Amino acid sequence: NKNSTTMMSLHSVALVVVLVALSCVLSLPISPIGSNNPKFSFVHLTDVHGHVLANRHSEDSADFGDLTSLLTHLSKQAAVNNSNLFLFDSGDLIEGTGLSDATEVHGKYIFEVAESIPYTGLSIGNHDIGHASTTELMMSTNGFVKHWKGRYLTANSLYIPDHSSSMGAPYEIITTDSGHKILAFGFLFDFDHNADNTIVEAVDVSLKHPYFTQAMSEAAAADAIVVTCHIDTDQVELDQIYAAIRGAHPTIPLVFFNGHAHQLKFRPLDQNSFAIESGKYFENIGYITFETSKEGPQRLLNLEWQWVNATKTKLQNLAAVPADQFETEAGIELRATMNAYFSKLGLDEKEGCAPQTYSPNAAFDAQDSFYGLYVNRVFPDVIMNHTLAADTTPFFVSNLATLRAPLYQGEVLFDDIFTISPFKDEYHYFPSMEGAHLRALMEATKGDELALGRLRKRYLGVHRDQTPFCNTPITPEDNTPYDLVCADYDCITLSQVLQKLYPDTYTFREYPSSYTSTAALRQWIRANFEC
Repeated sequence: NKNSTTMMSLHSVALVVVLVALSCVLSLPISPIGSNNPKFSFVHLTDVHGHVLANRHSEDSADFGDLTSLLTHLSKQAAVNNSNLFLFDSGDLIEGTGLSDATEVHGKYIFEVAESIPYTGLSIGNHDIGHASTTELMMSTNGFVKHWKGRYLTANSLYIPDHSSSMGAPYEIITTDSGHKILAFGFLFDFDHNADNTIVEAVDVSLKHPYFTQAMSEAAAADAIVVTCHIDTDQVELDQIYAAIRGAHPTIPLVFFNGHAHQLKFRPLDQNSFAIESGKYFENIGYITFETSKEGPQRLLNLEWQWVNATKTKLQNLAAVPADQFETEAGIELRATMNAYFSKLGLDEKEGCAPQTYSPNAAFDAQDSFYGLYVNRVFPDVIMNHTLAADTTPFFVSNLATLRAPLYQGEVLFDDIFTISPFKDEYHYFPSMEGAHLRALMEATKGDELALGRLRKRYLGVHRDQTPFCNTPITPEDNTPYDLVCADYDCITLSQVLQKLYPDTYTFREYPSSYTSTAALRQWIRANFEC
């Protein structure tokens, strides 16, 4: 699925969203044949969420060992073509697999794996900054942030013990061997559920700090500006960054590498600027090439972009080498290291055998609905406190990003549990909520922008006219009390909506359950899906 400035149309691609008419890109100029314009090649990753090993449920799935080998070959290609290769990541390296989350501190092994990858620049994601223990690990003396020596880009993410500066660097200047320069920023969207030892500044506030003025001064000598950011292509924060940069440099080639939506997206911004988002879970990589004008007005030339499925075959094809010459020693060594971590954590332990596949995308009342199974079976069988339920009817609510993968038919490994439910969320509840109020709350989450507002962007892929939640399939009755039970993340969101609807009426507290979200699913599968 290769796209270029000379194409007359885009073929439809599953899950691809082109947000603005392609004519903005098609009008980009083409450099003369044989020109000496600076050439740039980029590999883009985002929302890896711990998926550095091959997916055993997906045929021919690649791993980070294959990525390592690919980068070696692409670097050689770039050198032959007098180009420069860059690798950017747009955040959320962690939370999504056992290798990421079976450790006491989320991300311990994923950070070690990532340190072996030659990233040009990385930005932080909301999951990377969501736990105090993780950010402490990242900021330690020999930790992840220090490893990158200014290439971990976190302009609006601050560490409280040193809150006068960003966790990493706000920006970097990259100078190639041939003397070409790229200025790179890193941003996170206006996230409000970050760890309590961090601060996430609003992007529009961050852009007013002296670092941005200094960066714009240095950008005068750059060939291009890159913004790697954990921001969806249609979020207002992107527009704020774009406007601030264009206010200082109206025509400099400007590239946004985006994340967070878990989708493949391309958005032209102007004749010299575009935004691209490259999916999730190392299912795809973005591969982008262009030139910049060497003389005359600043221009972005010969833009080509594609998403490459992260299978061994597709990566070998991109590397343009025979299959038996693809793997490198470094790639093989990294794979061995990752497999050793996998075994050390016991992630190959069998938990049960599912009689069929359950999909998180199926309709709630469908026979193969994973959310139907979760709400109607896992909650009452494992999570629900039956002592409380004897007096007050429980009403369970779950956001529709809770179950991150299907439960596949056949053997279920310990690693599968984390891939589905990685967050180890604790449960809380709003005790004795009036039925009429509970009905009003659930109605308010379905499409009332005034009620849910910016809280909606916490939940992936949710439009204004959709609810980000599923719930116990009953209609709350008037004059009947209910215990509204939810994971802590959802309770925080719902409490803010309730505060708008019924000020100072409801607060949530810890729910007396023995299980976290991850442990509850594991226990239910062990008890119900024997092999």
